[in-house]
Amino acid sequence: MSSYPLHFTAILVCLGLLIGGCSKSDDGPGKEEEVPGAYYIRYKANGANHEYTDEKLIYAIFLTLPDTDARQCLIQGRMHEDDQNRDAVFFAVTDAVPLETGTIYRLSERLEWPEYHQSISRVFGSHYNASGEKYHAQLYQLPSLPFEVKDDATAQFSQISDKTVKGTFSMRAYTTYPDLKEVIITDGEFYVPILISNENR
Repeated sequence: MSSYPLHFTAILVCLGLLIGGCSKSDDGPGKEEEVPGAYYIRYKANGANHEYTDEKLIYAIFLTLPDTDARQCLIQGRMHEDDQNRDAVFFAVTDAVPLETGTIYRLSERLEWPEYHQSISRVFGSHYNASGEKYHAQLYQLPSLPFEVKDDATAQFSQISDKTVKGTFSMRAYTTYPDLKEVIITDGEFYVPILISNENR
């Protein structure tokens, strides 16, 4: 079966290039405009604080995936406008039905579409540290893997509106085999604008 997480970084790089040339549009009357600087993604990586607050560099993208009609929210935050390969965090939340508040989504929960030869975890993500080391929480145990998979990730939405999304997240992520260096992401919180959406709500 194909696995969306393996292509996650490439997707985000492409989206980053696309978004770099876009600006948010005014959708007309709605909720009161958010105060500039109010958005954030913050968390601890092995106890060290990380916080991203630049509105241009933290955002969510809502997608309805082809074939499966699965609903996905991609969330990205990074420190450097011209560098997506360090000081950054990415994660995705996916479900077969519209995403909702209150539900705890987990990497260990998998969605399967055998008719399309596709499968995906409900949550997966990555953390890039200041030196550019990349840690991923995306694998699940397969007999073909020569190591024990300990990847873990959770996410929960407390607010989903037409313009913003808010919630919490955590991860246990690793560098690639054979090094398998570990990072534990705790106290993750996000409140970000929705930059792009093609979701059929």
